[in-house]
Amino acid sequence: MTSAAGRKSDKIGASARQDGKRRARGWRSALAASGLGALAMLAVALAPSGAAAAACATSITACGCTITTGGTNYIVANDLSFSGTSGACITVAASNLILDGKFHTISGSSSAASTIGVEVASTAKTVEFGDMTVTGFGQGIRLDGRDAVLVTSMVSLNGRGVVANGPAAILVSVTADANNLAGIQVNPGAVGSTLLQVTADSNFGAGVKLINVNGVSLIKSDASTNSTFGVWLKGSSSNLLWDFTAEDNTIAGVYLGCNAAGPTGAACPPGTLPASANMISGDLVGSTNSVVSPSSPSKQKFGVAIDLGNSKNRVLNVTGKGNGIFDAIDKNASCATNLWLGTFTAVSQTPAASGNLFCIG
Repeated sequence: MTSAAGRKSDKIGASARQDGKRRARGWRSALAASGLGALAMLAVALAPSGAAAAACATSITACGCTITTGGTNYIVANDLSFSGTSGACITVAASNLILDGKFHTISGSSSAASTIGVEVASTAKTVEFGDMTVTGFGQGIRLDGRDAVLVTSMVSLNGRGVVANGPAAILVSVTADANNLAGIQVNPGAVGSTLLQVTADSNFGAGVKLINVNGVSLIKSDASTNSTFGVWLKGSSSNLLWDFTAEDNTIAGVYLGCNAAGPTGAACPPGTLPASANMISGDLVGSTNSVVSPSSPSKQKFGVAIDLGNSKNRVLNVTGKGNGIFDAIDKNASCATNLWLGTFTAVSQTPAASGNLFCIG
C-alpha cells in the first residue's frame, strides 16, 4: 500500500497532473475500461452567490467575472486575487467548455467569508476545469452544475475545499489540504459523483464528508491526518469506498453515523437518515486491502466505526491495526445486518456477536 506521503507526492507532481488531465477528458471511457464505472453504478446547501457583473474574456486576468458563452476554451492568464466578502472570483454559467487554470493561484481574503473561488453554477453542464490552486475562500471550489469535471488542482486554507452540489461530478487528482471545515464535501444533490485518486489530508474537519447522498464512489484515494474523520458518511447510503487509505485521523479513519464526536452507541435523532448499504472495500480485483492503521495508537482512535442504527453495510478487505481504542467497532447488536470481512486486530461489537456469522471477529 502506498503511503499517504507517497500518494500526495504523486498527485501534485508534474507527471500526475498530466495523467490526471488525460483521464478527466476521457473520464467516461476510462472508468468503463477499468471496470470502475460498473462499480460506481452499484454504489447506487448553500444558495448560489449570484452572477458577477462582467462577462469573462477567454483569457481571464482578474476576479469578478462570469463565463456566459459555452462551447469554447478559457484560461486563467495570471494569479488572481479576490478581496470581496461575498460572491465568487470566477462564476461559470455556461455549458460545454474548458477552463484551464495554467497552474495559477486564485486567492481570497478569508476562509470565514461567504466567498467562492470558482463556482460552476446550476445552469452550467459538462464543464471541465483544473490545473489551479484555490485558497482563502469560504468555499474554494463549488460545483452546482451537472457533470462538472475538476482535475489536478489544490484547494487549501479555505472554509471548505470543494463542495459538490450538482449530480455526477468528477474529481480526479484533486488535493484538499488544511481546510477549516471539510476537505471535500459532497451534498445531497451530488448523486452519482466520483472521486478518483483524491487526497484529503490535514483538514480541521473531515477529509471527505458525504451528507445525505447516494451513489458516490471514492476510489484509490487518501484521507489522512484530519482532525476528525478521514471519511464521514453522514446519512449517506449506497456509496462505494474502494482501495483507500485513512490513517492518523483524530477520531476514525471511516465513520458511519451522525455524531460529530464519533461512535457513541446512541441512535441518531428522529428524522435523521441512516448510513446504510455502503460498500467499504479494498481492491477486490487486485487483492489490495484498504488501510485504516495509524502510525501510533495516539493518532487515531478507531479504524472503521459503524454507529447504532446504520445497517446493511459491507466492510470487505480492509486492514486495521494499532488504533487507540478499536480497529473496528459496530455499535449495533450482533452487527445487525452489517457484514465484516476485514483484517482487524482489536475489535468490538455490541453485545457479543450472535446470529450474524459475518459480525466482527
